[in-house]
Amino acid sequence: MSADRSCPIRPTSTHALQALTLFNSDFMQQQSALLASRLERECKTLQEQIDKCDLKAPVDGLVVYGDPDQRYYYNDRVKVGMEWYGGNTIMTIPDLSAFEIDISVPEEYRGKLSLNAKAAITVEAIPGLSIPGELIKLSDLARSRVEWDNSSPKVFDGVIKPGGHDKRMVSGMTTRVEIVAEILPEVLMVPLEAVINEEGETVCYVKSKNGQGTEKRKVKPGKSNDHFVQILEGLKLGEEVDLSPARGGDEAKAQASAG
Repeated sequence: MSADRSCPIRPTSTHALQALTLFNSDFMQQQSALLASRLERECKTLQEQIDKCDLKAPVDGLVVYGDPDQRYYYNDRVKVGMEWYGGNTIMTIPDLSAFEIDISVPEEYRGKLSLNAKAAITVEAIPGLSIPGELIKLSDLARSRVEWDNSSPKVFDGVIKPGGHDKRMVSGMTTRVEIVAEILPEVLMVPLEAVINEEGETVCYVKSKNGQGTEKRKVKPGKSNDHFVQILEGLKLGEEVDLSPARGGDEAKAQASAG
């Protein structure tokens, strides 16, 4: 080596000793303790999630897939290997001793109904069964009968509370509900089919006393339900109306066409 050039003297290798010293340092011990604590928490969380995969019913009863409060729910979604999201209800156990009946009220009837109105409930699957009920909820906001079709008829959601229970009734059965909007005592009424509109006038066809032919009579209708309509003027008690009359105008047109 020339005298004008110098080179630092390299120390003897101590990598193994340095690593051992670093491993035994307080910093490394703290980091190791933190890592071990984090791994323990993760293992505990994973074990808790595995334990939650075993669903245990809190009570005995009938299991229904999904949340009954969700209007659109497809039962075939619940199956082995499916994906599920937090907050979604997988299944419920309804209380069969405390039924509630969800109804959809057409908008033309919404103004006639009020809370606590009495109702009569029949179940299609149980002929002859009739249970009294009461309207306990009625929405103030309309929705489309078909959610994705804004042109479909508007309806208002409501809830009927039955006044009794039958052991044959189970969740999901189809029911028919008739709600008493108002009681009109001592009124004159006729079937809806008897009242028609002709040339802008509301009329009935009244059968003659001798049973030969009918008389067209202008009437003034009042309140109505699904079956009958109140008559305020134009008819008298005891008169018989024709539900399928042969109208004079139609007969004349038919004869003219035949001639």
